[in-house]
Amino acid sequence: MKETATGKFVNVFVNEMYAILIGIGIGNVLFAQKLDLGNIPDVFMALFVTSVVLLYWWDWTEYLEENIVTTKRELVIDFAILIALELLFGYYNEPLSLIKIFIALSLFNFVWVINHLQEFKKFSTSAGKRWILEKIAAIIFYTAVYFALSYFEAVIPHILQAAVVVLSFMTVRTISFSALRKAGKIQYRKAIVSDIDQIIHINDSYVKTSADSGFLISLMDKGQLENELAGKDHGYYVAQAAKGEIVAFLQMADSAGEKIMQQVKWIDRESENKYKSEPTKYIEKVAVREDYQNKGLGSAFYKFIFKEYAGTVLYAFIVNNPIQNLVSLKFHQKMGFRECGIYEADEYGGLKDYQSVLMLRY
Repeated sequence: MKETATGKFVNVFVNEMYAILIGIGIGNVLFAQKLDLGNIPDVFMALFVTSVVLLYWWDWTEYLEENIVTTKRELVIDFAILIALELLFGYYNEPLSLIKIFIALSLFNFVWVINHLQEFKKFSTSAGKRWILEKIAAIIFYTAVYFALSYFEAVIPHILQAAVVVLSFMTVRTISFSALRKAGKIQYRKAIVSDIDQIIHINDSYVKTSADSGFLISLMDKGQLENELAGKDHGYYVAQAAKGEIVAFLQMADSAGEKIMQQVKWIDRESENKYKSEPTKYIEKVAVREDYQNKGLGSAFYKFIFKEYAGTVLYAFIVNNPIQNLVSLKFHQKMGFRECGIYEADEYGGLKDYQSVLMLRY
């Protein structure tokens, strides 16, 4: 079973390496390279490469670290990116060398995205394809800039070459990092009646029979949802993006049903005792709009729910047969849920020989 990054080696390693990298990099510029503080262009480029590293660290902390799977591949790719970033400090005043390093960084970023999409089975999604295209565009753009600078290196002043490098990075940051910025500023709140159509759209887009990505097994009835949201104590929550659109929803319930819970075959005695002795809430559904997937939104949503229901045992059922919702299983493991029981039925939600895994978090 793969471990997730939260509290694990890759997470801790990358964060600590960024801090070390910046310290060593600045020390290298000031002492090994003997930066002349009176040379404004060189000072500017030293600040520029430091900013590049800080932006990579920002992206990792804000968007990536809570949404990775800890594997040796992940470690190797992240380490390669860190080494490339460190090289920026060694060649901060050599524009052509910087572009070469940016090409290498773009290649490593591309490999990182491929590995990430493979781990979460997201190659077929439009968001995944768009992410890949962004990284390919960055590689092509930096390569074109490199050949242009190489060709005109003898006639372009050094300061202008440096300006081209800075503008190139800013351009790539605009066109090649939009997938990360998609998450934007998200507000988590209780759902209201005006959210109904968007909730139903997100829910119904997940109702499928493919195990390649996360899925739900039931459509939503608009009339029923309207009645549920009319009550003050309903369990529907939404994630609202900066422009007001709903990009995810989560449905809570007091219980999965007494009949279902009585048929659960418990495999973890501690979890069974927790369920029977403490307050509980059932997470019935959670879904993120396709173009907002792989941005850590689901993790952030769950953290909001953990605060809302602090001191409560939370549980969910993950389909395991006749199709396995591996994406949801990995996600819940990452968020601290443990497998503690099995529920089986001849038929459930239109699926025959149904089996699901009961997962608890406390």
